[in-house]
Amino acid sequence: MFPTLFDYSQEKYWKFLSQVFVASGSAGTANVPLWFVPCLLLVEIIYYFISKLDKRAIVPLVTALAAWGWLLESSLLPFDNKKLPWTLDSGLFALSFYAFGNLIFPLLKTTVEKIKNDKHPKLLLFEILAVTLILWYPIAQLNGKVSLGSRVLHNGILFFISGVLGTVAVMALSLLLERCAFLKFLGRNSFILMATHVVFRRFTVPKIYDAFGYELYNNKSNTETIVPFIMVFVMTVAFTFIYSYIQKKLRARKG
Repeated sequence: MFPTLFDYSQEKYWKFLSQVFVASGSAGTANVPLWFVPCLLLVEIIYYFISKLDKRAIVPLVTALAAWGWLLESSLLPFDNKKLPWTLDSGLFALSFYAFGNLIFPLLKTTVEKIKNDKHPKLLLFEILAVTLILWYPIAQLNGKVSLGSRVLHNGILFFISGVLGTVAVMALSLLLERCAFLKFLGRNSFILMATHVVFRRFTVPKIYDAFGYELYNNKSNTETIVPFIMVFVMTVAFTFIYSYIQKKLRARKG
């Protein structure tokens, strides 16, 4: 009898193990939120070589690759995307965001400095946040629910525009809340939070609900959705705090 690990069957176990090497999208992975890690690595490798080219060639080349990535994910071609390792199709489209961020970084850095030196930086950030959200919402609604990991992009142009607007909104909000120590802690440990929260959501919280005889995630009321979220959040943050504390102690001993 094959031993069950975290209540997984033998079939699922080998499927998850194969995904460690193939890493094709978020489906069929044990830790779904981390699907983007190999994909991001692939994006960085591709852009490393592209960045060596003449700047005038970067934009049309990245645009062509992003369009090809969208075409692969649009199901218009008779091709099985799951055969592509490291979610290459999503990576090609994500390359547009990565390149855009790299190309505008000098301008972005200067803009952030100007905002911070403004007489009323918070008011200016609120205005940027409001404008970007007003522009983002109808575009996001028009394009519908999207997911790079699940290969659901819909309209690639709308996806890109809403992604850029959403990023600007998050950046404005981050600058408004940059003095919050708790949010800084979450930001510094975001990868740990991303990597571990699914473990608590899949295995720990259901066991607690089973112990008390409650039904989990049936979406019949807000309580049945919000309470598990709070439980996962608290457990993940507590684990991250303990983990980071131990890391600091170990580094202090080595130093």
